Amino acid sequence: MTKFQTLLSSSLILFFAGVLAADAQAQTVECGPRNAAINALTDEYGEVRRAIGLDPRGIVEVYASDETGSWSVTVTLPDGRTCLLAQGEHWIAAPGPLTTGRIS
Repeated sequence: MTKFQTLLSSSLILFFAGVLAADAQAQTVECGPRNAAINALTDEYGEVRRAIGLDPRGIVEVYASDETGSWSVTVTLPDGRTCLLAQGEHWIAAPGPLTTGRIS
């Protein structure tokens, strides 16, 4: 992965996490011990970590499974709890930037 792709991926994750965190305030967010949360994603859903970034609230991670297409976005808080912010289906790993040029 090039430096640009890494920067773009990180920027998208942080933007996505910010949007989800704002939306999550209106919903109930599930939080628990990090080991239990990550083990559930890997053991039950076959998801592996695809991206990681820092958010003012903690560490944001994206987990996904190529086999099942499921994906999850978590944030791990400074107190060690990991919270599930979003999850879904139809994960497609982008091989590079999805667009070219600037977006207005």
